[in-house]
Amino acid sequence: MTAADRRPRVLITGVTGLLGSALVRATAGRDDVWGIARRPQAAASPCRTLPVDIRHARAVEEAVNAIKPAVVFHTAALTSVNQCEADPDAAFAVNVQGTKNLLQALGDEWVGRFIFLSSDSVFDGARGAYREDDAPSPLHVYGRTKVEGEEAVLCARPDALVIRTAFYGWNVLPQSSLAEWVLSSLQEGRPFSGFRDLLFSPLLTDDLAALLVDLMWRPIQGVLHVAASDGCSKYEFACRLARLFGFPEELVMPVDSRTVPLHIPRPKNVTLRVERAAAVLGRPLPTVDEGLQKFFAGRKHADEYLRDRVPR
Repeated sequence: MTAADRRPRVLITGVTGLLGSALVRATAGRDDVWGIARRPQAAASPCRTLPVDIRHARAVEEAVNAIKPAVVFHTAALTSVNQCEADPDAAFAVNVQGTKNLLQALGDEWVGRFIFLSSDSVFDGARGAYREDDAPSPLHVYGRTKVEGEEAVLCARPDALVIRTAFYGWNVLPQSSLAEWVLSSLQEGRPFSGFRDLLFSPLLTDDLAALLVDLMWRPIQGVLHVAASDGCSKYEFACRLARLFGFPEELVMPVDSRTVPLHIPRPKNVTLRVERAAAVLGRPLPTVDEGLQKFFAGRKHADEYLRDRVPR
């Protein structure tokens, strides 16, 4: 048996997504990594990847039987709040039924580690600084489907780990995280409206992926908050990005969500308490500024991102 044969086989769903691709980088060389994605692209998923739509139970079952994973990172989801609200059936099919399809394919006899990625959107944002035992109370369809996904996972596998988080980073596909959206607007010289009354605890995807790999075999189960150890408003987040990347901070306009006609309610304060994760890991989690500094250090990606998206 070779050393490669002894490495645990890891399955990452949604492997071409923002977090999925970061997990591939975090596990590269140490694990036998496989991915599934609805539309795999070699450049976006540098691991063995199967074309699988998690809404289709038979396809999921065939992939799981072929891969035989020891660890599953379930990151695949429909995450657009607007898209989920416009098509609740699609949101349920991906975020809830897709999760159930994966759990069913693994079966009751499967002995392995299941890690489900949830969201800070499970909370209504009425007070912030949420702990793991605070009751979810989502305001929109996306949040409700993540709550139902959590429940499905912990019902089927009480030993699973459910991670609530908020993250940003460099996408490998032509889509934008919040940070990329801000930078694209600033690059074009367009004002960016940042909500000063919407607070969160954003974590850089590379940091999140590294933390998830560290948690992979630790004896912890249930719900765990893995986010920045502090928080900020969306406005502050955009201002810090502008300063780091040398754009005029005046382009970031402070707005109040009450003055903007949002068709879908947004939770005001979804900052997360991360003391439990810090205790398990034996170290503090990164701050917002520490994550942004690393994001800036990867600014060669910014050059590529902005070059591809901004007309010259």
